[in-house]
Amino acid sequence: MGCEDNRIIFENSLKDPYGMPQPTFEYEPTPQFAHECSNMMNDMTDVAQKLGGYLPGSNPQFMTPGLALHLAGTTRLGRGDVEEEYRTSVADYNSQVWKFDNLYVGGNGLIRTAFGANPTLTSMCFAIRGAHKIHQDLKTCPKAPNPEAPLQNTPECWVSWTNNIDDPNFPDHKRLRKPHRQV
Repeated sequence: MGCEDNRIIFENSLKDPYGMPQPTFEYEPTPQFAHECSNMMNDMTDVAQKLGGYLPGSNPQFMTPGLALHLAGTTRLGRGDVEEEYRTSVADYNSQVWKFDNLYVGGNGLIRTAFGANPTLTSMCFAIRGAHKIHQDLKTCPKAPNPEAPLQNTPECWVSWTNNIDDPNFPDHKRLRKPHRQV
């Protein structure tokens, strides 16, 4: 967890390329977070060395906060079963915003912790789960999220394409665009 004072401020006096208020990030890692990052880096480098090391110029490094393109934790999910977690999260694990019956959030911001790799698949899982919840809500009378309601598994039919190579929706990495650079 970060500090309570970590936040995003939208600067009305500064505009981004789209004319929107520029987001400014105020961020201070906790000593525990710094220790966890150090452990993660040590684990990653130990495994990489056992697998044969690194390609030239690709040694692991910590990036300056704000340089990473995969921002996380700005719209955190929570269970809501503990007052502290309810107070420090935005939505339940179905991506439904607390106290709203028709507002859902998505993206990497849902992931409440730092990650060591591209979070796209995790974000996709949350998107599928949120879409399933919206689908269920549209079939019934919409209600605000109940923090004490048990989470339901996403139906297998919604995600079966992710592990069935014969499914036409299965990601075919051979059809992706060619890399712009080869190492």
